[in-house]
Amino acid sequence: MAVSNFTAFWMEIVATFIFVYIILMFKEPIPIGIIFIGLLYFVKNSNGTLNPAVSIAEFLSGNIGTDRFIWLVIAEVIGGFGAYYFYNIMKAESAES
Repeated sequence: MAVSNFTAFWMEIVATFIFVYIILMFKEPIPIGIIFIGLLYFVKNSNGTLNPAVSIAEFLSGNIGTDRFIWLVIAEVIGGFGAYYFYNIMKAESAES
């Protein structure tokens, strides 16, 4: 079941945000791996990859079209930067208390 580019965009933002935030928060391989497996299952219908480099490879090999590629890369960048920003806000708040 294929999803629209808009739905794939939002799925990829949420999944990338969660994945990057977990990496920043735990910095341990076991929780990161568990979350990664769960998120790959979540984004499999959107051809999501959680990684712009993998999206580029998928595009160059012809597995995804130009529109989907653009949507996914933008979503992955937004999700990654959003998670980093959120992590820094939470870290600053915990340091103050």
